[in-house]
Amino acid sequence: MRIQAEFNDNVNLLKDDLTDKYYLAKQTTLDDYPIFMAIAEDIGYDTTGKNTNNNELIEIRKELSKFIKFLKSARLVKKKSEKSVK
Repeated sequence: MRIQAEFNDNVNLLKDDLTDKYYLAKQTTLDDYPIFMAIAEDIGYDTTGKNTNNNELIEIRKELSKFIKFLKSARLVKKKSEKSVK
């Protein structure tokens, strides 16, 4: 029984060590990437359906369009640089 308990302890320590090493390696190899976030507090009408004469979604749409264009251009640049490396 004592040998089995010692064996189980060693196996668990090894599992923990390997898990820690795996997560550390995974975190250090993940690339950063751009994220678009927006919060609209006023969407043009209130909860009763009454017009508020202010719609933040219009501005968010403009910013999202800029963000998408940026992503597309960044992807294009990345593809061109990958081709030049080959």
